[in-house]
Formats: sequence, structure tokens, C-alpha cells
Amino acid sequence: MQNFLKWLHQEHAVLSLDFLKEIDTDEAIKLLIQHKGIGVKTAYIVLAFACNQDLCAIDTHVYRIMQRVGIIGSTCSKEKAHSELRPLIPKNKARAFHVNLLDLGKTICHARTPHCKVCMIANLCQYNTGNNT
Repeated sequence: MQNFLKWLHQEHAVLSLDFLKEIDTDEAIKLLIQHKGIGVKTAYIVLAFACNQDLCAIDTHVYRIMQRVGIIGSTCSKEKAHSELRPLIPKNKARAFHVNLLDLGKTICHARTPHCKVCMIANLCQYNTGNNT
């Protein structure tokens, strides 16, 4: 992070990410991930929440749920999942989609003991056995 902040100050003379709002999303992602310590997920989160861009970051919860409902395969990496999921999300819905899946993953769709009986998307889920609490 310190190296990124030094670069940011050298390139833009201020510690502001506002310049990212003015460039193409894919270009902004490439620019961010070229810095050590910034991966695709971090780039998506920064652009979504600091720059108000319509992106869904693939964190542990989103990744698990998207695998369980069969949207992404078990061999798909989290990094690749970003590019696979992105075109499937309707315009202006990606951030809300991310936040809602994050909440679902934290409260209901746990990794080890999901609460399938109370899950609102259990009918879509390939993981749902009906035996889970």
C-alpha cells in the first residue's frame, strides 16, 4: 500500500483516486493491479466503492454462492470469476448484487453449515440437500 501511495503522489501530486473515475473501467483495473499487493478483488472494491463504478467484487462469500448455484465452475479461480460474472449482472446492479451476496454468505450460506432451509435461493442451489439447518 505504501508503494502505491508513493506512486499515486508522484503521478498525480495528490492522494486522490478521482482520476480513476475519468478512465475506462478495464483500464483502471489494469492500472491498479499492476501494483504489488493490489489484486483483481481489491481493484474491483476500490472502483466500486471509492469511484462509484458498477462492479461486483468476487470475495469468499460471492465465490462460494456463485459456485453453489452453478454460475461459476469449481475449477474457476476467483480472479477469472470476475470476468465470467461481470457480463451476467444487469447494468447498475453489480454493487447491490455484491453487497446482497456478501450478506447472504455471512448470515445464511456459511461455508461449513449453511442454513439451506431458510435460504431464499435454495431452489437454485446445487448444494442444497434439504438436510441442512
